[in-house]
Amino acid sequence: MTSETREMPHTHFFHLFFPITFALLVFLDVQFEISTILNVFIPVWVRLLIGGLFLTCAFFFIAVSHKILFGKTHSPPSQIIKSRIFGHVRNPMYLGILLVFIAVLIMSSSLIGTVYFIGIFLFYDKMARYEERKLEIMFGKEYQEYQKQVPKWIPRFSSPYRSN
Repeated sequence: MTSETREMPHTHFFHLFFPITFALLVFLDVQFEISTILNVFIPVWVRLLIGGLFLTCAFFFIAVSHKILFGKTHSPPSQIIKSRIFGHVRNPMYLGILLVFIAVLIMSSSLIGTVYFIGIFLFYDKMARYEERKLEIMFGKEYQEYQKQVPKWIPRFSSPYRSN
């Protein structure tokens, strides 16, 4: 790993592995009705509506953060981005990915999928911690101050930083 690598090793593998295994697990759970008992109590239209809202938020976080981070260059930024979505939450792209998983869980009501999601969340938290340690090394006190001001996972409605 070079000093410029900010991602945890094998991250790309896990970005493929988790969605594939999660989709397979939830699909099998729904097909065989292993742990989807909540479907009896929650109408499908409610699950689809709420899941759709989560999916919309997920794609917003992913698209906006990707555009801000990489733009047309596809290279990581050389400074801390504190404005726009990054002034509300430190890991908007990972949050968006996690919201996709949550949307599927809401739509399917898969309890087995929920248990698997807990493991996925813990792994994404580990990836975020790894990357944040790298950013602390790169940017020092400025990044530590940013960490104090901006939450890691739950977005704030107001940002301590002005938007550009």
